[in-house]
Amino acid sequence: MKRVYGILLLVLLGTFALGSTAFAASEYVEQLTPDSADYAEVSTLTNRVLDAMSGMCADVTAADIDWSRAYKVYADESDVYSSYKEQQMTYDEIKQHMEYYVWVLPVQAKNAYFHVTISQGMPLTEDESVLAVLTEEQKEQIREETGKWIPVVTEQLDEDKTAERIEQQIADAVGKEKINQALIMGGSPKLRSAVAVVETINHNIQIVVLEEPRLTGVQRSKKARTVERPLKSGQIYTMEEMADRMSEYAIDETDERIGTGGESDSAHTVIWIILGAVGIGIGCYAWNRARCK
Repeated sequence: MKRVYGILLLVLLGTFALGSTAFAASEYVEQLTPDSADYAEVSTLTNRVLDAMSGMCADVTAADIDWSRAYKVYADESDVYSSYKEQQMTYDEIKQHMEYYVWVLPVQAKNAYFHVTISQGMPLTEDESVLAVLTEEQKEQIREETGKWIPVVTEQLDEDKTAERIEQQIADAVGKEKINQALIMGGSPKLRSAVAVVETINHNIQIVVLEEPRLTGVQRSKKARTVERPLKSGQIYTMEEMADRMSEYAIDETDERIGTGGESDSAHTVIWIILGAVGIGIGCYAWNRARCK
């Protein structure tokens, strides 16, 4: 059960700082369309999104919810870098490696910007510390919403961070004319930061770091290259180099609360409680910025 919550945590932490500067329309990042398998269910959640955002922004309305802006973020829960190190994979094989994903919905209300993360409801946790703060009614609602798409986290941002802006960041690093396809990976067991996995027109695999890198693995050597030459946001790395860099770290298994080696700070505790109550549907959110004005 801890594994399931850790997977979603990887995605959520990796979606909080995505973005750069925009160009016209998303070409590579997968967005929610009427052809998407999840569209019929996800696009009916407007009222749930408004409820989730109500504690942060009283001015948001249904007109502000545009489901065509939602984009997919994958989770790497089994360390794709290690798998690639053992046996090189194609882009399609890497994508198949990603078993879990969420939809991230950018919302603009007046001059305020938000991300609403839509995830499938998780099973009721067996963690006694979480169960202790839930009522029987809340537990039953979590059971009822297991497997259903629901808003789980709302975050206020400093700017409108869309799929188009992420694509511009990818294009700046790789070169638009060289990109064949790309996906967003929200986090991995050793690197809790969002990256883009890019296949070039020559079928090479490139990794673009989309935010400030947050390494959570345990360093195996004091001379690890990532210590001497740290990863940088906006930089491009070959998949081979990333696999080599990540091989210099071991997964930290000491933090059993989240199972991902993350530090036990207050922000992570808030997210953990949100994940424990993910099916309650009463506007749970991670929030450490000002309310919508």
